[in-house]
Amino acid sequence: MYFIRCNYLNTKLCLAVFILAISSCSDDGEETPSGISITSHAATQFSNLASVAEEVQLLWPTYDYLTTHPTLMLFDEPNLEITQGYVLNPPEVLPSGSELVAENQTSGYTIYRNSDMAESALVELGEFRRFIFEFPHEGTSYFVIYDNPREGHFYDDYKDATGAWESMILAHELFHKFQFDQWQISEEWVQNIAEYPFEQEILTWHLYYYDLMADAHFAASANDAEAFARRYVAAMTRMQELDTSPEQLVRTMGTYQELMEGSARYIETYSVFPEVYPDVHQDPSHGWRDILNNTTEAEVVRTAIAFRLWYHSGAAATHLLQLLGVDIQSAYPRFETPFELTRDYLGLDEVTLSEIQNEIVSDPTWSGYDSRAADLMLIMDN
Repeated sequence: MYFIRCNYLNTKLCLAVFILAISSCSDDGEETPSGISITSHAATQFSNLASVAEEVQLLWPTYDYLTTHPTLMLFDEPNLEITQGYVLNPPEVLPSGSELVAENQTSGYTIYRNSDMAESALVELGEFRRFIFEFPHEGTSYFVIYDNPREGHFYDDYKDATGAWESMILAHELFHKFQFDQWQISEEWVQNIAEYPFEQEILTWHLYYYDLMADAHFAASANDAEAFARRYVAAMTRMQELDTSPEQLVRTMGTYQELMEGSARYIETYSVFPEVYPDVHQDPSHGWRDILNNTTEAEVVRTAIAFRLWYHSGAAATHLLQLLGVDIQSAYPRFETPFELTRDYLGLDEVTLSEIQNEIVSDPTWSGYDSRAADLMLIMDN
């Protein structure tokens, strides 16, 4: 178990020096006269983390959890046939059993190993979990992440295409801690996947929305953003009009999921683009759009529409708002949703919204969405 102490003001310097330190370390984990070495595998992961941390600070300057929140990172070391652990941002009072790492390998930063803590964290994670938000140890709670993506699992494989899985997950999940600690979470926000509305017309609009917001990731200018934003607001407005659920879940679940999960996905993906993961936007849904287009299982359809959609749609909406110059870093903490902000920015009247909606359904591609929605309704009804 290794520890690196950084502070927010010196984040870039600390990470840069740390990468220089670990890149020169040996792979055998042998003890040197003054401490323990760090492996090249860990060095690569921290190199990714350094790149991501710098970009995160540019995307959201007040989000410093990546470099200040106590975090335990676990790596499998093939050459050593062990799982090694590293703690970033430890408390002032270090855990018992910690061993000092050689100073000549840390360029002045204090790093410790603590194998007992690594072993207990693996037990807490269990067989299938990849991260946990709260791992209490000697009075300090750590976020734990295990660099062990599931092979053959489309979601993990997509994120790990360039070895950036851990950096992306860490940036995303710690952003949730930031949200719950700093934002004014609305009591209106609900999660009720089981009762999400499924009728053919609203499902057709959702399928269109899936593709629209995937494409919106590639908006490159304010003009592009406004063109996407007009269709985004028109489509979301129509889906809310068609929502027959008692809780009005398109609004109370969907738009708030776009805010919470969408902003975290935005931080996750735009922080690795383009240096760490140039092709991260190749499929903004991270595989879910293809699954939705090919599934025969009702539960998969429900999950893809009611829950997974809002990750990439919210990330895209956040990207559009950034291009349009909307101050999301003030508005999001007040729990103003991407839809509300985009709607208010555009100020479209009902006549204009209706015209845009008519343009959408008049497009030749609309019949394909309607046909696929009919197929999915047969799956849902069985």
